[in-house]
Amino acid sequence: MREGEGGYAPTDLATKLLSKNGFDPYLEQPATVWLLHWKLAGIGMKSTTWWYLFNCVVQQTFDKESLFKALKSYTASVPYKVSDSTLRRDIDVCLASYLPKTVNGGSAEDAAEPVLAELPLLQQHMGMKSTFSFRRGAKPTLPDALFTYALVEFWERYVHSSVLSFERIAHDYGSPGRVFKLDEYSVGEKVLALEHSTKGMLRWTDTAGVRQVSKTPDFAPTTLKNRLVEAMYG
Repeated sequence: MREGEGGYAPTDLATKLLSKNGFDPYLEQPATVWLLHWKLAGIGMKSTTWWYLFNCVVQQTFDKESLFKALKSYTASVPYKVSDSTLRRDIDVCLASYLPKTVNGGSAEDAAEPVLAELPLLQQHMGMKSTFSFRRGAKPTLPDALFTYALVEFWERYVHSSVLSFERIAHDYGSPGRVFKLDEYSVGEKVLALEHSTKGMLRWTDTAGVRQVSKTPDFAPTTLKNRLVEAMYG
């Protein structure tokens, strides 16, 4: 959604995907679910809890109380007051959105599964309802085109350079590697496909131990992102 003078309205991307004649109006494609996660946790314009959880929590295992304390400290500098109850409710909603209903205290008959629950990103410890772990490693349902789309947005937002190191792609705050909880091997597989998926707009090199992605003269971010969205559903 985008915010304007008349309130909120769908973005062009939302219309392209979710309109009646869009690519995926019923949220049936894994690419759409991964894209929703990216917009929440990678961009995080209106979803601070999502962004903080997937970027700033570095422990493999964490619990709700430690997340609450860390997030409360993080939000202490914002120009508006956030109550403890609001923060705890936001954490509950964020975590529950990645857990199947049967794990989250309900049954399949009670309500539909959360959209993000199909992503292998979080798991709740059996018998410990307030303890969770990240699921790091390969993500077979994550399309190369979506990884590349996220990389372009990360690059536009955080990196003012024509080259981007492998380490930043894999580990920086807001990077695809961190937000999608990929290990280095899985990130490596994705960057190897960049030149093909971008039709030469990005180039991967690994020379003398220097691993990086570079923009070519043909690089056009808006055009590339549009192509990548079409490739996800092609």
